[in-house]
Amino acid sequence: MDPTDPRAMRTRSAIVTAAVDVISSVGIANATMDGIARTAGVSRSTLYRHFADFGDLLFVALDEIAPAPPTPSGTTDDQLRETLLGLGRALRGGPWGSIVGSIIERAQHDPIVRRYHARFTARRRSPLVELIRQAIDEELLDAVADPEYLATVLAAPLYYRHLVLHQPMGDAEIRSHLDEVLRVWASRGVATRG
Repeated sequence: MDPTDPRAMRTRSAIVTAAVDVISSVGIANATMDGIARTAGVSRSTLYRHFADFGDLLFVALDEIAPAPPTPSGTTDDQLRETLLGLGRALRGGPWGSIVGSIIERAQHDPIVRRYHARFTARRRSPLVELIRQAIDEELLDAVADPEYLATVLAAPLYYRHLVLHQPMGDAEIRSHLDEVLRVWASRGVATRG
């Protein structure tokens, strides 16, 4: 199959659109390759010519459901704030918020989904980790801070509030959370936030 063939490109696009529709309507737990093929109007063999397995298709569909946020601008502090606010807004108001729980649940028992979810998460997490490294380089954060750990400290409460408490964090709460984390981890040479 030639991936540049316009027919193949249309078929692939129809499959991805069907995957987004199925995942959005029934959740990850109930989405199947058969259901996606039916919705796309293609045979299973056609679907598998384009996507090796459910995880491969899921990875592409997740980019449609939760597109990568725009790169924030401004100071490092501004970029950290916009990154976290963007995550909070995606959890509160977009399709990502409605399906993330089912992705996490399916990843617990489906190694294919687990592998692709880990890849998706790592790719989405890396800009936050890089911003934290940048903040350390700029001496906004203490040099002993671990960027991976701080990325978890910053993002985990947003997911916990959304998935466990069913009380998503609003913008003001996210700003306050970020300010508190940055205050605790502020470089000793930088005045703490007031």
